[in-house]
Amino acid sequence: MNKLRSIISKLRHTQFIIICIVTMSIFVSLITSYVEKERKSILELNNFKSKNSVNFSIGENIENLERVNTINSLKKNKDIIITHLYGMRFEPGTMGEGIYFNGEYKNGYNLLQGRFFNKSDFESDKKIVVIGKGVLDKTHVKSGKRYILSGTDEYEVIGVIGKKNVQTRYDILVLYNLNCELNNKDIISDTNWTLDSLSTEEKKLQDMLCGINEEHKDVRILLKYKEGQFNPLESALRSSDFLIYNSLLIIGCVFFSLVRSICFWLDNIRLEIGIRKAFGANDRDLLFDMLGRYISISLISILAAIGIQKILIYFKILGCENYLITFKNIGTGILFQIIISLFFITISMIKINKITPNNILKGN
Repeated sequence: MNKLRSIISKLRHTQFIIICIVTMSIFVSLITSYVEKERKSILELNNFKSKNSVNFSIGENIENLERVNTINSLKKNKDIIITHLYGMRFEPGTMGEGIYFNGEYKNGYNLLQGRFFNKSDFESDKKIVVIGKGVLDKTHVKSGKRYILSGTDEYEVIGVIGKKNVQTRYDILVLYNLNCELNNKDIISDTNWTLDSLSTEEKKLQDMLCGINEEHKDVRILLKYKEGQFNPLESALRSSDFLIYNSLLIIGCVFFSLVRSICFWLDNIRLEIGIRKAFGANDRDLLFDMLGRYISISLISILAAIGIQKILIYFKILGCENYLITFKNIGTGILFQIIISLFFITISMIKINKITPNNILKGN
């Protein structure tokens, strides 16, 4: 009971400080969540390509067998990712994309069921696919396994991607083993090819493609021009600038109110500080005590901010598709509080140094 009273006494006159911190934490979390959502959406629109990716096409006059040989020649390079959008056709209303990788692959798809491809899957032309959740109704189950048709051929579904209660670009996607496309008798389309790698720079990937032309002494591969350097975070920040500017303006106003409320709080405990100084407390001890109180206030505020955000999401005031409470949001909020604490320490040092026992006793 005595400890509770001690905590309550130390938190006197801090209600407005808590309100200010909670407000700023919510807006910082809102900015972080929205920018992260935009970044992921941009990556989805670009099929999770890295900044190294190179788009290319195969010459229209190249025979089908030579097209296959061209892609097989590319596969001999190490640590590459090859994708082919709109390559094979599956059920109506779906979007096929062939994929092949023999090194590092950063899977940006959210897995709901089963598993994603691994390197060993591409050592053969096994008919396997990973589908979006919107394709499930176009599949059938046989002998305990799920399949989807491409013409008359059955492809086993090894995984389902998507997000619960949230629509994504890849809900209608059918990712298939690219080897299946290369080894069947259908004509391979010449467009929508991408060569990518997480470890090899764009220039070296371009050299790989040009090397194919030099090897065969003809123009088999045509490089596609890519505007600028693709950076999903930079693109997300640009597309979110209106929200960021307005939120920062609000945060700035609240921050000014926070500084004023901290000064007001310190003024209200001047007597306590003066008495403690009279009994031998030095400025360093008092500063650590004030900092400890501020950390307690910050922790209470962050927990309150998380609780308020959950309530807002629960009552759908903040839509789940645009706002998610994640470790990144919370971490950003904590980092923001650390930055604010530097201002608090500065204000506290100025205020504590000005307080002397003599002035307190004189009533100043």
